[in-house]
Amino acid sequence: MLLLNGRSMYGKEMMKELKLKSPGTIYPVLDDLTAKGLIHFHVEISGSVRKKIYDLTPKGKKQLRASITSTAKLFCCDLSLYLDTIMRDARPMVDIKKHEKVYSTLDLVDMRGLTNGAEIVYPSTGRTGEKFDAVLTFTGINCLMGEKKVDIIAHLRSVRSLLRNNGRLLVVEIERTDNLFARIFFNDVSKLSKLPGTTVAELEMALISAGFDRPKVVSKSGLVYGLAIYDEGDR
Repeated sequence: MLLLNGRSMYGKEMMKELKLKSPGTIYPVLDDLTAKGLIHFHVEISGSVRKKIYDLTPKGKKQLRASITSTAKLFCCDLSLYLDTIMRDARPMVDIKKHEKVYSTLDLVDMRGLTNGAEIVYPSTGRTGEKFDAVLTFTGINCLMGEKKVDIIAHLRSVRSLLRNNGRLLVVEIERTDNLFARIFFNDVSKLSKLPGTTVAELEMALISAGFDRPKVVSKSGLVYGLAIYDEGDR
């Protein structure tokens, strides 16, 4: 059904798109979707050639969007799906020591696995005016669904103010994905003008613009990690 979102296709086109070799793999599915009222077809005749041109019905469009929305919310908003990856990839990057004090914008008990037993402070504690050895921020994950509008450079400047001299900032963003699923969900279903997330180059530029020199930015497992050191002498 994804293939028919916003366009009409005939069977052989779909087989080519899906890299299928046997008609027996596609036409039974099309017949079943037609019987359920999710797609319909009209016949085009050109000489001796007859083609069934398939489209989504209003019912099919509604079901497709519901399915995509449900799946996207699971993979984009359930932070537990990212935690194992973050713990594996981010721990060696930020290398927090037990005696250090850490600030995390993500208020989850599981984040303690990243801090090696160091004291960790969250926004919900209401503590202000403190300086930290390390700040962990996860703006991209929290804002992926467009529920919050965040100026990433302004945000990075604000968390920079929490760092002691030579303090470390680790920022984790969703990596922008330009594939069929992402385009349909974010452009069509969520009506976003731009795919969410960031790239290595964009996050590096944002960190530099926010006052961090020579940040290290890498892409791993669908996430972009930026590590930067705050040096007051460079400002």
